[in-house]
Amino acid sequence: MDIKVRDSNGAELAEGDSVTLIKDLKLKGSSTVLKRGTMIRNIHLTDNDDEIEARTDKVKGLVLRTEFLRKAKGTIDPHIVMAGLDPAIHAFLAGHHEGRRGCPAQGRA
Repeated sequence: MDIKVRDSNGAELAEGDSVTLIKDLKLKGSSTVLKRGTMIRNIHLTDNDDEIEARTDKVKGLVLRTEFLRKAKGTIDPHIVMAGLDPAIHAFLAGHHEGRRGCPAQGRA
């Protein structure tokens, strides 16, 4: 059985992703508060699709509910992005830009 874990925005989370907290979270049994915007790297998925395991500098062994997380920017699978690009942009990014000089965004040829 394949469990799909989704963040608060519906983006699918995978093992090792980075996530960001969307609200301040007070930890049970501690006076520690994890602030909104805190990035948590290298998450681990659990058997429950509503929870992930994580660790921060302050706290090890956290279990966080996915409703308080969003996938961090910059963790998008590059293959998905490249598949949706115009072939000319894909060629430019791959380095096959037919000898054009300068930045195409500035209109230099």
